[in-house]
Amino acid sequence: MRVQYSTDRVRWVPDRYEYYRDAAASEVAPVAIQARAPGWLCAALSSVQVGDFLVEVTTYAADFEMEVLRDDRMIRAGDPDCYRMLLNITGGEVIEQAGNQARFGPRDIGLFSLSSRCYNFRPAMPQEMRVVMVTFPRRLLPLDEAAVTPLLGTLLPRGLAGHSLFAQFLTYLAGSAGPEPEAGSLAEALRQVTTALIGERLGAGSRFTPATRRLLYQEWVRLVVARQSGDPELSPAKISRAVNISGRYLHRLFRDSDQTPMQLVKATRLEHCHRDLQDPAQVGKPIREIASARGYQRPDQFARDFRQRFGIPATQLRQPTGRPA
Repeated sequence: MRVQYSTDRVRWVPDRYEYYRDAAASEVAPVAIQARAPGWLCAALSSVQVGDFLVEVTTYAADFEMEVLRDDRMIRAGDPDCYRMLLNITGGEVIEQAGNQARFGPRDIGLFSLSSRCYNFRPAMPQEMRVVMVTFPRRLLPLDEAAVTPLLGTLLPRGLAGHSLFAQFLTYLAGSAGPEPEAGSLAEALRQVTTALIGERLGAGSRFTPATRRLLYQEWVRLVVARQSGDPELSPAKISRAVNISGRYLHRLFRDSDQTPMQLVKATRLEHCHRDLQDPAQVGKPIREIASARGYQRPDQFARDFRQRFGIPATQLRQPTGRPA
């Protein structure tokens, strides 16, 4: 994820409040920060665009009470025609919208609108707050807007099919550093899950099907592999533990694909090496070190795999023209 803002960039602590206010007013959905007695503050926002979905992770901690407002003035400044699902990871907060009030605890998921609707947000004190926000165009939700409106500013019941899995997946997505996820199939998984959760809540036709569950688990596995492929001992057992599934189910997830889990690991390592070899910042790093950082312990095995995958040796890729010097 890319850091949008962080108060850690501001050395003089008294200046952090004004920095945070300016940064929050420049978000995709601008908000106004209000506090009576600003003091110590730590706040940050990171994001990644996944197709039509914007996934943001925000953290906040302070020693003073604060209120976040999205009022008519802020809506006029930036009015994306979007819904937002918010997952609370740690801490707590109260959010009000459309006459409803949602009190968040860990793993609660709420639904909000960023379009022409004011909301009020108050973090609970004094815990550190960490949330994931998934923002997407309203046109992606094949449900009647009038039916969805009463749900704005409410929590989705934890008993909904897919609620727990989605919360676990978003927590993992937010919790580890690593390469940005691939947009294609992950965007489709997010579309299916958000539609299913809201559809389930409305009692509409959309449901969290076994196919949706399978797709989300597959994307979780791919994310784990992308982040941990540098581990030379990465195995199906380690992947299964990271995703909280059995080894048998892991293999079932890929039974109908053209890759086994370990073939996915190999392909991911090679793609990362291919990218690193073309990175100007790593031009002076020996190929052996690049391969080792991506999980290859044997240079000869890396050389064979790389040539087989890309049709040229790794040394040739570093030539400016892509041909031998």
